[in-house]
Amino acid sequence: MNGDWKISRSNAMAIEDAVARSALLGKSADGERIATLRIEKAAACGHHPDGGGRRATIARNSISGQLERLFARGHAASYETVLECQYEGGGQLMDQLGHAIVIGGSIAGLIAARALSDYFQRITILERDEIENRPVIHKSVPQGNHLHALLNGGQRVLSALYPGFTDDLRGLGANRFTIGRDVAWYFPDGKAYSATGSLREPFDVDLEGHCASRGLIEYVIRRRTQELPGLRAETRTTVRELICRDGRVLGVRCDDGRSFEAEIVVDATGRASRAPQWLAAAGVSEPRQTTIGVDTAYSTANFRVPQWYDGESLVFITGPPPTFTRRGYIIRIENGSLLVSLIGRFGDYPPTDREGFLGFAKGAALRSRVENHKRGRAAQPDCASSISH
Repeated sequence: MNGDWKISRSNAMAIEDAVARSALLGKSADGERIATLRIEKAAACGHHPDGGGRRATIARNSISGQLERLFARGHAASYETVLECQYEGGGQLMDQLGHAIVIGGSIAGLIAARALSDYFQRITILERDEIENRPVIHKSVPQGNHLHALLNGGQRVLSALYPGFTDDLRGLGANRFTIGRDVAWYFPDGKAYSATGSLREPFDVDLEGHCASRGLIEYVIRRRTQELPGLRAETRTTVRELICRDGRVLGVRCDDGRSFEAEIVVDATGRASRAPQWLAAAGVSEPRQTTIGVDTAYSTANFRVPQWYDGESLVFITGPPPTFTRRGYIIRIENGSLLVSLIGRFGDYPPTDREGFLGFAKGAALRSRVENHKRGRAAQPDCASSISH
């Protein structure tokens, strides 16, 4: 491995962070070039291991799609990871598969595409809806208007897959919170800082999360996924059936007559999935299904944050079932908004009109909790969403 390697990422912030965490080491074996990307917090640059003290130069120059994916995959801030990939003389990644198809372009499909990008040269996302290039509720997400928050575990995973992800979220208005301090529960016997009600004073466990609308979280994931080399997204494209032969799935056929062949097909369409019917048509027995009724319904409205409101980032109003059939959530999201979700159980469902919504909130003691912070006037609603079961 003679000479310097010049490696860059299109995102300047990501390459700076990658430089701070990565060492690129090279060695020769059986005439093939092996590149090992070793993720170490203290490593700022790489040294050639077989003498000479040659350094691998990391610079902001053009990079092959394979190396870019290698850096993206290796960028796991809290993990010790060693990735070994074989290169031929030209520096191209060997043994990488050709084409992967993901059906469904919401959060699950986007993250599936990101994971596949480590192993496939090309990924095609097939999405039946028209997707706007801005934070907006995805048409096919039934609970898109309701409560969403990015907790610590999901935040770590998304930050590993998409370096700088939380910076992107905050740059578009997401609200960062600390668990134990910025999350409060109101029970019939008072305020607490844990879901069990056992902790009555704020505490800090050094775990952070972010509050944002589903539309904003999905928008940031989509924007970062679309930057992947080799990725193609087709909207307003409905998959009609699988292409199968000799017991193998070889691709998909769409309603518009187009066909796509691939080594792997991932179904990320969620509750609208037609995979059981597709597999049955291919001669595969349908899995047995069990349905469990939860008898719960939601209604949500966004409110402008009034000047007098000084509540925590997340506020939960609840009580033990079955006596208390109503619950409510208040969270701070982007654009200076409070997202208020009402939840009803056992047939006691929240309405979707303004007066009915406020009346239900009063019955849930939600309004009285909010008015504990009140100094003279009520929050004004921006809009109300539809009920979702």
